[in-house]
Amino acid sequence: MGNRKCVIMAGGSGQRFWPVSRPERPKQFLRLADPEKSLLQQAVERAEAIAGAGNFVVQTTPGLVIPSRRELPELSHEQVDSEPIQRNTMGAILWAVARLISQSEDNWRGIEMAVLTADHRIEPLDGFLKTVDDAFVMAREHKAIVTIGIEPSRPDTGFGYIEVGQEVAPGYMVKRFREKPNRDTAVGFLKQGGFLWNSGMFFWTLDTFDRSLEQADQSLHMALHRIVQALRADNHAEAVAIFSEIGNDPVDIALVEHSRSVAVVKAQFDWDDLGTWDSINRSLPSDDSENVGIGRLRAVESNGNVIYNEVDGMRVNLLGVEDMVMVVTEDEILLCPRDRSQDVRRLT
Repeated sequence: MGNRKCVIMAGGSGQRFWPVSRPERPKQFLRLADPEKSLLQQAVERAEAIAGAGNFVVQTTPGLVIPSRRELPELSHEQVDSEPIQRNTMGAILWAVARLISQSEDNWRGIEMAVLTADHRIEPLDGFLKTVDDAFVMAREHKAIVTIGIEPSRPDTGFGYIEVGQEVAPGYMVKRFREKPNRDTAVGFLKQGGFLWNSGMFFWTLDTFDRSLEQADQSLHMALHRIVQALRADNHAEAVAIFSEIGNDPVDIALVEHSRSVAVVKAQFDWDDLGTWDSINRSLPSDDSENVGIGRLRAVESNGNVIYNEVDGMRVNLLGVEDMVMVVTEDEILLCPRDRSQDVRRLT
């Protein structure tokens, strides 16, 4: 564990969880999978279990640093950071890696790094940790960039897919990544077999990251090491100036898809990417009529509804309602069919 570091990616806006999710209070601050803990707090618990206290950083956006520190008062200010300018996930990871290398001695290449997200439902923890151990075995022994793949339970069009290649214990080499498909294509993936959902989590040694980045984009690789030099010289302004020149690409496109060695391990845990109000129907217990709710509510002759009520002095009452989403906040109410929950961001 002493050689492991984690980065929690916590910069999303979560517009599809409006009206509870707002720019100053995005999805990772919500209690969607556990009434007692936010998604971000749960992600921190997982990072601590992987790397130990003090060996991880919450990487958010500039405008969310202060709210994130309030949400995580037990962490030092250095553990809640942001890239100076938003440059998508590649930029966020590059900045985190640059800080990590700048704070390390010449032995930084052997550090094992996990890139986690702050908006997943993951349980149980022991199954997750077993999977992470497998991922680091693949990362070390095969000098690979490794991700976690989820056995698909339905033809979901909201996730990217991984086509599995040759088995190399304890995982598989990745044949190719597939973008979010339409429904017919997703159905075909499940019928054919050999496809996994892409969890968006990554594992590597810093040596593999460095070599893969050099192969993928030499200018980006050069920028990384120039930023490291500037940070070591305590020249933050120079580091920011260099960072501002990089592109605005996701890590999948900028790095992973160019790597010569990408592997996947299968998840030994239950997983969901909580992306819409409809998705929390899969993460919380339901009543006998398959209604799922948080807060004060009563449902009579109503089936398959998702209710989120954060107003303590109000009770939501349903009568004869089916397959709807109802969200109640102090200043907004949302009502929509569950199958339209992907479109909620149109209201933001």
